[in-house]
Amino acid sequence: MTRPPDFSELTLLAQAKHQRLVVHIEGHESEALEQAYSVAQKIIAHQPQSLSHFSICDEQVFAASALVKLNNMACLNSSQAVNKMRHLLGRDAGLLIINAYSGFNANVLGISSGCISAGAALILITPEISQWPNLKDSDAPYQQDRSRYLQRCADILSSHQCVIHARVFAQGVTWSETRPLLKQLSTLADKNSYLELAYSNQKNVVAAISHVMTGHAKRPLIIEADRGRGKSAAMGIAVAGLLFNAVEPVEIVITAPQKAAVETFFLHVEQELQRLQSDAGMEHGSFAFDVKDSAQHSITYQQSQVYFLVIDQLILQRPKLSLLLIDEAAAIPVAQLKQLLNRYTRLVFATTVFGYEGNGRGFSLRFLPFLAKKMPQYKNASLALPMRWSEGDVLEKVINDLLLLDVERDLQLSVAKTDVNLKDAVFSVFSQQQLLQQPPLLTSIFSLLVAAHYQTSGDDLRVLLDHPDIHIACLSLGGEIVAVVLLMIEGGFSAEDQNILKTQARRFRGHLLAQQCFHAGFDVALKYRYARVMRIAVDASFQGAGLGGKLLHQLGSYIGEKNLADFYGASFAAETLVLRFWQANDFQLCQLGSRKDSSSGLYTVAVMQCLSTDVEAQEFYLALIRQWHADLPYRLLTQVNDIQPELLPALFASYKADVDQRDLHNVAEYCAQRRGYEVIQPSIYRLVQGFLGHGDVADWIAAQDHDKILLLLDAVLLNKPWQALTHHYKYNGRKAIEAQFRAVLLSLLTCLQHK
Repeated sequence: MTRPPDFSELTLLAQAKHQRLVVHIEGHESEALEQAYSVAQKIIAHQPQSLSHFSICDEQVFAASALVKLNNMACLNSSQAVNKMRHLLGRDAGLLIINAYSGFNANVLGISSGCISAGAALILITPEISQWPNLKDSDAPYQQDRSRYLQRCADILSSHQCVIHARVFAQGVTWSETRPLLKQLSTLADKNSYLELAYSNQKNVVAAISHVMTGHAKRPLIIEADRGRGKSAAMGIAVAGLLFNAVEPVEIVITAPQKAAVETFFLHVEQELQRLQSDAGMEHGSFAFDVKDSAQHSITYQQSQVYFLVIDQLILQRPKLSLLLIDEAAAIPVAQLKQLLNRYTRLVFATTVFGYEGNGRGFSLRFLPFLAKKMPQYKNASLALPMRWSEGDVLEKVINDLLLLDVERDLQLSVAKTDVNLKDAVFSVFSQQQLLQQPPLLTSIFSLLVAAHYQTSGDDLRVLLDHPDIHIACLSLGGEIVAVVLLMIEGGFSAEDQNILKTQARRFRGHLLAQQCFHAGFDVALKYRYARVMRIAVDASFQGAGLGGKLLHQLGSYIGEKNLADFYGASFAAETLVLRFWQANDFQLCQLGSRKDSSSGLYTVAVMQCLSTDVEAQEFYLALIRQWHADLPYRLLTQVNDIQPELLPALFASYKADVDQRDLHNVAEYCAQRRGYEVIQPSIYRLVQGFLGHGDVADWIAAQDHDKILLLLDAVLLNKPWQALTHHYKYNGRKAIEAQFRAVLLSLLTCLQHK
């Protein structure tokens, strides 16, 4: 047994240096919990009494431990922790204890670590480090006998010299040497000196936010920062200044995925207004502040106000605003962000650099290109220095290493995209054990997935290393990974499981394509195996060079050679370019979701190929495609008529519609203004459907006015009402819209005559 560190001294030093501590206790669960209680007592004694503390643990285990005696300590399970900690983002929490015996959830770890305040600590309880990978973890039901993911976590924790380690034995406790940690802390600047630099960075961002409202319109501001950098504080300080200095009444709205996420913002608005009034010699109380109002968070100052609106209300109500702030923009569907950009000209988008909220990179990959085209004079600002802790923070480094949150894609190859010869691209399939044993390979693959995909979370790393049905396929150029696919083998249900699915209202976790086909009315779908592409990513420097298509083709051959599956496909948020990519690689549309994806705000589609030579499997596949074609027009008119019209040409690719000479004659008569729209609307409907199924439709569409094509598709295939069309496309009325219809349809008829 060795003497435990002086946690009172360490806590005070961490507070003085604006740092956080990491304590790892390994050993038998009950004894480890006792040690955690002893450490927690000493740390909490030096923290503000108002801070809340959290233990992520089995409730019965927690209740039997001494931890229940700690003030402000709440017990959460993993699912509770994700929601609770998301609500606390931007706010300070004290001690966080994670009991890995109750599960070790990557998303919980990432999200919750962002809430731990400076001078506080993460205490992680695990089995002995050599035994931890053997732990049966409820957060990973697919885990094998020994978890590669937990093995990696154990290796990383063991290698961090600034982590305080304790090994609990029957004979006592052995503590690690703390001199490396003390040495690191001693080299850091004191809290006040550090914050002086951080506040200077923040001051520049505050000025940039204010200028969005006071400067030229159509110059939105993008604020990107990692967690703890003070985005909420910067926005709150800026808004307080705008309210205080307003010559005329201003109206400012802040929106975010959850109301609780903006509480820190309102606290900073209140505090800064109080400071400004005090500096001006004014008395407090000249403005109303009620952040706990159940209806909405709001502050009124003189005749100006700032208040919170949820995103749906904001889009529906369309209030006239002086400034719109969008916090955690990466967690808001891109489709909704585009609606806001179309409505407002003075906006601030604040977003967290990839990672701990599981938001992914949809904002940068999908929204920023749209923003650059719509408002090319937008500005960028960054909060580089952390505010809630200082640079060199041990906890931040540990979390980034455990979850690979700070991986950067910085690939420099001698070959340029224009010089790529697809024959030089080498196809490889890597085992999960290879990824564990070769950290640079794992980092290269995961960084590519992070850089290229809009939905990557901490759990994806665990799936990558542990899921028994994952296959990792890559293309390399010059020895560097430039394209990767994560493939999941699903389906192939036993007769017993098929009966459960058929007779009980339940789903099996995963098995997406099999269950989609089953719920479309095909019981036979359950017996087949499906190779589903979960992720496909191509390095940004080489996109458009054909690498993605080659990787899919070679992977399809590999699946067939290994007899891994009967069908090969994917399910994804429907965007035109993405869907066209899959169609260009011989995948057929077979499903359209009836609800929008919560992350992208788009409907999902599924595509498939049949790899099987079995006659019954091929008949099932053809029947599935036929049903897709038969159901599509009705679903577009009823269930999904708010789908983006630019997607319709891709949805109707290869569609066969019965268009006869009578339809052509009726449309020609309409163009000559000798027939009314309602009378010949069915003919227009069939004509447009049939034409979209032609292989060369893209050339004709490209030659037309883009908005006029969308107007026609919205009206004809989605049956949008006249009022909605005039409002959205900004026409004076139905007469003006029909004039555009006739022009486009006349061009279409002329095109058909030359075929």
